[in-house]
Amino acid sequence: MDIKIEKLPKSETKVTITLTEDENTKYEQKTASSLSESVKIPGFRQGKAPIDVVKQELGEERFVAYMLETAIPQIYTEAVQKEKLIPISRPNVTILADNPISIEAVFASIPEVDVKGADKIKIKAPSIKVDKKELEERLEHFKKMHATHSAVDRAAKIGDRVEIDFEGFDQKGNSIPNTKSEHHPIVIGSDTFIPGFEDELVGTKAGENKEFNITFPKDYHAAELKAAKVKFKVTVHQVEEVKDAELNEELIEKLSGQKQSLDDFKKMLEHELEHQKMHEARAEQEEQFFVELLKACKFEVSDILVEEETKLMIEDIKRDTMMRGMNFDDYQKAVEEREGKKLEEIYQEKAEERVRIRFILDKLINEKKIDASEKEVEEVIKIRLEETPKDYRDKAKEFYKKGNQGHTAIRNELVLQALLGMFIEEIPHSC
Repeated sequence: MDIKIEKLPKSETKVTITLTEDENTKYEQKTASSLSESVKIPGFRQGKAPIDVVKQELGEERFVAYMLETAIPQIYTEAVQKEKLIPISRPNVTILADNPISIEAVFASIPEVDVKGADKIKIKAPSIKVDKKELEERLEHFKKMHATHSAVDRAAKIGDRVEIDFEGFDQKGNSIPNTKSEHHPIVIGSDTFIPGFEDELVGTKAGENKEFNITFPKDYHAAELKAAKVKFKVTVHQVEEVKDAELNEELIEKLSGQKQSLDDFKKMLEHELEHQKMHEARAEQEEQFFVELLKACKFEVSDILVEEETKLMIEDIKRDTMMRGMNFDDYQKAVEEREGKKLEEIYQEKAEERVRIRFILDKLINEKKIDASEKEVEEVIKIRLEETPKDYRDKAKEFYKKGNQGHTAIRNELVLQALLGMFIEEIPHSC
């Protein structure tokens, strides 16, 4: 076996493998034996027909195709092990010749990552405080959540609750998926719908039909509807006057699960709001850290890895759209028409960033010798199991057993958080 190794740009390796005549003959014999086991050849016992007879019986083309299919994975694996190579992706294989077999395999290798610039990164902690306005807004939210409604025989105004059917259509008059609902309740002025939609309901009465155009925001969460101009057809079933609930002891107990005064409830709510803001701020800190990492550590990664990551991202999107009851093909078509390029191209840059981040984090973790002790892992598992419903606890114990996926995931999570703690300031509590 002749093996030639060539280092390519973007941390890729090309291996050219050519068999000797004797090695090629051995693979032909293996192929002939295997094929004659599954195909009955007159005059020969199964598995005993010579190569020439098998080739004549099955045809040269079919014989060679089967031989290459079974031989190439073995040849590639043998060469990689012999040369002590470390592929980190599937190989892209090109067949150069079939007699003797000669192939060219290109795969991704571990890139050289310089993380010296990362030591200069320090993400400051923001100041977290819950002001009185935020607290009052949350209290008002609870009042509105538990408001009472009474039907009125008049035109709808801001603050009213209306029950409507609606459906969205494109400029050609075709119904748009996921823009239809029946007996849908909306409080006018709550800003829970697309900007402009609720305004169109002001002045409508029960039993009335109305049509109007709405242009979706450019940053709308559903990619297929970003900046889309949609005609809505609406039927109003009912107009109701809304009366906010009183924040009394009964409602406070319902909201908090315990009897307490309004002042105590406010303190509890302030504490919850602070933790929510801290969680959001931490996520922003981590995102900022990853952006700075990418700037500080410049290197290229294999297109093979980027392609694999892009496919994984699109599979995640596909699962998400299906879970939301959407047709993925319709979603893909809408996004590609709007963006003017294929879905793979749209997510390619983000995929490359993800791949690069993984290599940078691995290098930093190794250089700084960060690990999580078994005691730390077990402490987290104990908490997770306590939070798991009893009916699922046995399955959870198996999932978190050492060597299983859950155990590994927790260890990785602890290691990552330890690393992030070296670069990101902890957010202090204010209450």
